[in-house]
Amino acid sequence: MQHYLAAWETGKTMLVCIAKITCVRMYRLIEFYWQERIKELTTKKSEVTDEQENIYLTRQINWMRETRTAVVVSEEQDKESLAIFDLLKKPALGQAEIKQIRAVAHDLLEKLKAEKLRIDQWRDKEASRAAVWTAIHDFLYNSATGLPENSYSEDDVRIKTDDVFRHVFQVYPTLPSPYYEPVAVV
Repeated sequence: MQHYLAAWETGKTMLVCIAKITCVRMYRLIEFYWQERIKELTTKKSEVTDEQENIYLTRQINWMRETRTAVVVSEEQDKESLAIFDLLKKPALGQAEIKQIRAVAHDLLEKLKAEKLRIDQWRDKEASRAAVWTAIHDFLYNSATGLPENSYSEDDVRIKTDDVFRHVFQVYPTLPSPYYEPVAVV
């Protein structure tokens, strides 16, 4: 926190945590030390005789009191949807497009699991494999359910369809996927 306080006039900072509980604990620590620092500066200000230093400390104390801190939890995505998302995303996308692609990944996987991947031994039958590929392609190409049209060309959609199909073929021989099932340690 000290490094941030030294550059207090320059803008924002962010702490990113993987575990939610770690973020909450860090937030509490930051809040505690933040308040401690305000007390230190207030004490220092009362001892300062230089007018410029007094003005500077007043500005810093006011800034610290006005600064808001928060724990922000991003949308959680399960490992299965995250794998599809990773296959679908591409560089230089905006936040709105990334959010849309997260939803596409989740919805596509749910649709496949509810329909096409329920077919017994779907990987062994050419017609079933073709139906899964077509379902993926149609979902990704559809303007209502699919990838952002401004960022993905027809060729991009075909490539992403192939990528997702290869993943689904490998990871979903059955439902539920044996790759995502919890492993019991004996």
